[in-house]
Amino acid sequence: MSSIVNGLPLTESLLILRWLEKRIPEPSSFTGDLDVVISQAGCVTSVNDAMVHVMIGVMQCDPNFGEHRVGRRRRRPIVNGLAAFEAETPAHEGGTPSVAVLTSVVALD
Repeated sequence: MSSIVNGLPLTESLLILRWLEKRIPEPSSFTGDLDVVISQAGCVTSVNDAMVHVMIGVMQCDPNFGEHRVGRRRRRPIVNGLAAFEAETPAHEGGTPSVAVLTSVVALD
């Protein structure tokens, strides 16, 4: 995810959310139990990061990158993160989604 702020790039999802929270504080995407929301968002963010590394490896190195030793090691956080996500999926009952819900949608998309 990227955005332009005053002509400058802002490229990290959580930093963009922080910027949005400062600009438009209500409704907040950091709703509910903050510890749980941040933990869930962090778990799913690691899945997103690992998926990007695998995609880069496939595109730049080898179409079978995911099957090599490094590729399998990169897949481990994806598998573990998705298992944790399945065990404790962030709830959304309407209104403004939490940062955990937003990062989950990005990962699943």
